[in-house]
Amino acid sequence: MQLALRVLVRVVEVVALTCVVLGSGEGLLLLGGFAHPARPDPFESAFADGRVDGYRIHERDARELWKPIGGARLPWSSDVLDAHGFRGAVLAVERTPGVARLAVLGGSAALGRGVGPDETLGAVAARALAAHGVACEALNAGVVGATLVQARERWTNAVRAWRPDVVLLTVGGVEEHAEALGAPDRELVRTGAAAPSAALGPFARLARDSKRGQCARWVSSGFPSHTAEAAAVARPLDPAGASEWPGARRVAVDEARATLRELAASVRDAGARLVVIVLMARPTTVKAAPVLAAYTSAIAEEARALGLDLVDVRAVYTAAFEHGETYADLFAGPTEPAQLGHLRIGQALAELLAPSIEKR
Repeated sequence: MQLALRVLVRVVEVVALTCVVLGSGEGLLLLGGFAHPARPDPFESAFADGRVDGYRIHERDARELWKPIGGARLPWSSDVLDAHGFRGAVLAVERTPGVARLAVLGGSAALGRGVGPDETLGAVAARALAAHGVACEALNAGVVGATLVQARERWTNAVRAWRPDVVLLTVGGVEEHAEALGAPDRELVRTGAAAPSAALGPFARLARDSKRGQCARWVSSGFPSHTAEAAAVARPLDPAGASEWPGARRVAVDEARATLRELAASVRDAGARLVVIVLMARPTTVKAAPVLAAYTSAIAEEARALGLDLVDVRAVYTAAFEHGETYADLFAGPTEPAQLGHLRIGQALAELLAPSIEKR
């Protein structure tokens, strides 16, 4: 018993001494002003703990990278997402006979960032089709910040089971052309790098950000000078919006074409019809990121080659401009429609679909 007690006392002494040494080291590094912070993780920076405008609405996902949280409240309106992370009227998986079903895929424009649930292009299209005598419902599966690759995964993992008659895909190149989040989106999907299990836990974050963790990182990286490190962090890259850019994009133009082909084949195999909505960017956005023109041209060209229906928002807005509507009326962001923009796109969709929509 005495031996066991002495061993226990010794263990406590060692632990206490270790805590004192580590605590002293942390304090000395803090007092000395030492700093060698970890470089920001590109994915974590984009994911932003799942927050949009301060509200946590996304969670990590191995396939979709991030997806809406069921029941999350959207920051710009009073509505909450349904249990499946979809926006708008709650639908049953089972189809209602005689009622057509639209499903909307894409990023902020698809979800309707900045507008109410009944003002989104999908909801407008469903109502406009009803006015044409076609009973219709809309499933809004948009995701803020989603690329074409993410839309393909969302179709496969979350939307296909709902058996839509028509899939509406919004794409404009804004998310696709951006700098890769550590690796291109396809690679992140392939490796499952965005899985919840890949996220750093609170203790790992604490260890990484502690002064001792920073010191260990500084030693392991070869004692770089603060000046050299600061220069490496601050060194500007050519903007990702340039047509010629040496970095890796989230989805390169050729990858966008390939992804559209894959999505079109999957939608067709499911017995549905894919409609591609090519978004228009503000002139100031195109000036800052001229590569967007390459994306929209490539997507439109690929859609036509595949025989897909196409809604060119540029043509829709050009007609609106001729009737006195302005950029301020139609745009809420670089490519995101304002309420009137959603209305015009939804009306154009209904005009396209009304003569030929097939219900299951």
